[in-house]
Amino acid sequence: GAEPSIHVRLREGTPEAAAEMVRYANVEKGYGVKYWAVGNEPNLYPPDEVYTPEKIAADWRALAEAMLAVDPDIVLLGPEVTGYMPAMPGNTFGEEARAVMREFLEVNGDLVDIVTIHHYPFPASPESPPPTIDELGGSVLLWDPMLADLKAMIRETTGGDIPIGVTEFNANWSKQAGGEATPDSIPGALWLADVLGRLIRNQAAVGTQFALQSGPVIGPFGLFDRAAARPQYYVYPLYARFGSELVYAAAGGPAGEHPTVSAYAARDDAGALTLLVINRGQSPAKLSLSLAGHPGGTAQVYRLDTQRVAAGTVDAPAGTAELSDGATIEMPPLSATLYVLP
Repeated sequence: GAEPSIHVRLREGTPEAAAEMVRYANVEKGYGVKYWAVGNEPNLYPPDEVYTPEKIAADWRALAEAMLAVDPDIVLLGPEVTGYMPAMPGNTFGEEARAVMREFLEVNGDLVDIVTIHHYPFPASPESPPPTIDELGGSVLLWDPMLADLKAMIRETTGGDIPIGVTEFNANWSKQAGGEATPDSIPGALWLADVLGRLIRNQAAVGTQFALQSGPVIGPFGLFDRAAARPQYYVYPLYARFGSELVYAAAGGPAGEHPTVSAYAARDDAGALTLLVINRGQSPAKLSLSLAGHPGGTAQVYRLDTQRVAAGTVDAPAGTAELSDGATIEMPPLSATLYVLP
């Protein structure tokens, strides 16, 4: 039941080779692969090469048109830049990513189906230490302005809206492991839970975590190390119970940003309200619940924390809770709690 995607080579690639990939997969083999990305992080191509933003955009178009000639039903993703952020003084890396994105949209806004970026917040440089728990937790606050800025650039350059996606992301791009907030930690799992919530809230069309599986040679990115599940894996059983119809939710005042708590909500197909509350902080948190348009009731509770991850029981009920307008929600430190309210 997995949904595959394939990248074709942009650097030193050819339209003929890209078209042959599509022909082999979807015509000869009949695999029906829907999602096709052209290139991978082109803003990182070596600076001594000729891959300027203009060449990247032109080559992307040539490959994409050749692929569509073979199978017009494929969904094209690009430009797959990494390091895209809102404009910030002194952020040379981010400005290079923005330059590639802007040129790409001006040239290919009529052809691309999903505008895609990659994002890894840490480490800032190869020499930087792993982030602290507070640093990692704070980094999730950048996702909303980043995705909003990307949507704004799309409108500015194309005159309309194009779906967005993040086709590689994790808390860390290096092989840093075993730290208090590296991807293989409980804070790394809570970071993932929060980021998925923000992708949903910003209505991204695609989100693909790097990676499903990875051993120590590659690093701790994978949900699995060989067969053993890492903490990030347990985020997905929570979201498997999360609804499909987005409902407004926020934690903390008019701005909707609590220093360490995030909230996301949706209705499922049976009409149940699913509320995911994440406490990235190292202290318990108490919040007063405001329920609008729902009478409340007895909610089934599922929780991701250190103890339940260690026991592998995140997908089992952790009890029940009475929820109503004005009720107090008590959040354990470093935890994500899903309430399913019929």
